[in-house]
Amino acid sequence: MCSKHCKQQIFHNVYCIHSPELQIFNRNKLMSKSKTIIFRVTEDEFLQIEKTAVAAGKNQNDWCRDLALLEAGLESEFTPNEKIIFEELAKVRYLLGIGFGLLSTGELNDKSWGETKRQVDNYGEKIAAQILARRKNQSDPS
Repeated sequence: MCSKHCKQQIFHNVYCIHSPELQIFNRNKLMSKSKTIIFRVTEDEFLQIEKTAVAAGKNQNDWCRDLALLEAGLESEFTPNEKIIFEELAKVRYLLGIGFGLLSTGELNDKSWGETKRQVDNYGEKIAAQILARRKNQSDPS
């Protein structure tokens, strides 16, 4: 909600047209984007960046900004849809691991499997975050 200017509903990364300076409402946080980064590329590099950005459904500026923010750790690695897919895959991975573990010990029954499914439904996001953290720790050179 743009309470400062127009009392209209403002969605993620949508500009408030009533703001005197360019401000973006981003996940309930007002962020002023007043800094600019400029760099030069060759004609071939420009064409490759343009081609890659278009393939990603973005313009060159947005694609470069998203990549820079991602590399700096300031942006999510996933789009919202990719996050959903990753969380679902993480839940399947967890279910398979636990399911085979229960099966191998003879503890797999309706009650234990039902409880495992409930846990996965309740903690799917946390399971996915733990998998990502382990992967990041494995790939960190430090």
